[in-house]
Amino acid sequence: MATNQLDRFIRAGSPNDFVKGFARPFVARIIAMVLGLTVEEAAYCAGLSDVILGAGHNPQLVPLASSRLRALVATAIEERRRRPRHDLLSRIVHRYEADEVFDQDQVLALAASLITAGLETTAHTISIGILMLVRAPDQLEELSADPSLMANAVEEILRLSSVADIVTARVAPHPCCVFGVELPAGAGIVASTAAANRDENIFTDPDEMRLDHGARRAHLAFGYGPHKCLGRHLARTMLSAAMEAFIDISGDFRLSEDPGWTASGGVMAGVSELMVEWSSLKS
Repeated sequence: MATNQLDRFIRAGSPNDFVKGFARPFVARIIAMVLGLTVEEAAYCAGLSDVILGAGHNPQLVPLASSRLRALVATAIEERRRRPRHDLLSRIVHRYEADEVFDQDQVLALAASLITAGLETTAHTISIGILMLVRAPDQLEELSADPSLMANAVEEILRLSSVADIVTARVAPHPCCVFGVELPAGAGIVASTAAANRDENIFTDPDEMRLDHGARRAHLAFGYGPHKCLGRHLARTMLSAAMEAFIDISGDFRLSEDPGWTASGGVMAGVSELMVEWSSLKS
């Protein structure tokens, strides 16, 4: 699927926006396939997600977009209750019903969050990963020559991008001391995972992408403990597939203009536009 989407991106011609031409539609199709949605529903959900979490949109449109997304998901849930399929949404519904604790609102919120949060974070990470490789042709060449380094590259891209940085808001349940700072009970805490992922006490050359290191999964790109991202395995798979497709076809990809940056919903940092151009391709 990654190769097919990249082919569409290439056929559209140079220069092209990698975010809109590859990253977002690729991730939307994968998430839709996992949930059992159609390609058309995937494109519709991607547009709604862009409004809900995208920066720069009219805030007045967010409630309408959220309502339409919930309506689509609610219809899909009811269909799965009547006629289960071999998809994740059916498994979620079945699990709740098996435990006799089916909660329509809870299932709806879970499915909707998989679409919005999963789409935005993964599309941003893939786009930033491509940006990193285009800006480091030596590492792109190294990765192309030795595909066994892909796992290292994926973890380094996750570590360095840290797109969902400030969603780790916590509340101190009791008075405590964190690195010499006294916190009273009830104090709000925002931990920067981006800063933790560049901790020089944990990572050698923390600001550099290092393919020669083992896959450094000590990063916190997916959170930690009970709050760890439930879609992390799928996200890693999508990121790896996208990188492999890009490397298989890469030739002289280069930026045609500076990337556009965004802060989706104020909680995710990412690339809103990544214009790349090329004159020759490997395959």
